[in-house]
Amino acid sequence: MAALRGLRPAPLADARVLELGCGTGANLLPLALACPGATIIGCDLAESATSFAGDVADELGLDNIEFRHADLASIDASWGEFDYIVCHDVFSWVAPRLRLKILEIQATRLAAQGVGYISYDALPGWHFHEAALGMMRYQARPQSGFRETVDRARAVLAMAAEALDQESGVYASVLRDEHWLMSSIPDAHLYHLTSSAQHRAFYFHEFVQEVRAANLEWIGDAGGDRAEVTWPEATRTFLAQQPAEDRQQYLEFLNNRSFARALLCRHDAQRRGVFDPQVVEALWVGLTSCAVLEPTEAGGLCLSLNGRKAFRSNDIAIQRALRRMESARPQLLPVSELFDAASSAPPGFLMQALATGALEAVLSPFNLTSRIEDRPMVSPLVRLEARAGRVVTNQKTEPVQLNGPMQFVLQRLDGKHDRTALTGAIEAQMHAGELTADPDCPFARLRIPAAEIAAECLRQARRHALLVEH
Repeated sequence: MAALRGLRPAPLADARVLELGCGTGANLLPLALACPGATIIGCDLAESATSFAGDVADELGLDNIEFRHADLASIDASWGEFDYIVCHDVFSWVAPRLRLKILEIQATRLAAQGVGYISYDALPGWHFHEAALGMMRYQARPQSGFRETVDRARAVLAMAAEALDQESGVYASVLRDEHWLMSSIPDAHLYHLTSSAQHRAFYFHEFVQEVRAANLEWIGDAGGDRAEVTWPEATRTFLAQQPAEDRQQYLEFLNNRSFARALLCRHDAQRRGVFDPQVVEALWVGLTSCAVLEPTEAGGLCLSLNGRKAFRSNDIAIQRALRRMESARPQLLPVSELFDAASSAPPGFLMQALATGALEAVLSPFNLTSRIEDRPMVSPLVRLEARAGRVVTNQKTEPVQLNGPMQFVLQRLDGKHDRTALTGAIEAQMHAGELTADPDCPFARLRIPAAEIAAECLRQARRHALLVEH
């Protein structure tokens, strides 16, 4: 995104990267594996998290990454300069003085062409979450223990959703949706949501005002702007006439944005107002995991994202490119291979499609494959994470939730075991009654052949961008 806007950020291969609030290293460890020439530092106030991350790095044999137990307030010039500074899911949850410190770090520690990332809870969408969170906080307020706080918060929201189950109003619909959402998040996350006293959500224009006051500039949002092709012509015309930041604020109103992923640069970095066509033509692109291709009545193709129509075209070259991206997913393809050299489609089409968030683009391809080889392999980090629990990090640094069979299979995808050996291992676990899809559903009771379980797990590994080449 920074390169498209005219910056020349450092290649990841030898970049210096800092993450503020790195937790257990889920963002940084895959990067350290993929880019052994990079210099990577993560810091967090939770010593248990940085200690765990350091142990994982040691087990993986990584010498290009360091995890520091440190307060944000301690970060100064002695830390050096960074090409990328990441701060994910922290900004909205800390005291105002620490928000200012985060912005100060971005402004003073970024290299001249460096890129900062700050995610934050956004308005107006966060208002809907507050409807449920206010109730849960009130119910849990007398409690101090983790377990009791979480149990009471979940119970009161479940009660509200059940009480309003037959109601058709907006409020009832919001609480039902929030109950479904909160039921799917881990206890630790729910405790954080209900117990934090510092939380603040921002309108986009409020966030940009704070960014500018810190001598930073907004580049764009890493998630795209979600303009809809189904909106009335008058709406799209109105948006097209707005300056970039006004347009972004109106888009966030229309999309009910609740979470933003802002990209920032130093105030003295030169930026473009529109995407650089030369950079567009150098990209590797592909459909995001949620994007769906659908035919239109006029014989074209529509690109939908989470059920929302994001882009459509009747152009034959564009349709051919979209179908090639669909068949290659999750791999990305170079733009130079998707279009003829004489085609005028790439800049115009890709600028629009990228802005919707239905396409993903990088300057260097991910280390992954869409082929299921005879001896399939995942990264050593994925194998380690699968041994430890039910969530692993794919090659695009996205979390992937596992069931029992997937957890078992991923641990064995080291490039040394063929499908026959994998099927045999699954069959042995089934006979022992130890392989389960979830705690109360043993696969041994379902009588599914081990070969079918192996094949489905490998298909899922491919779909979730977990497979790597030897």
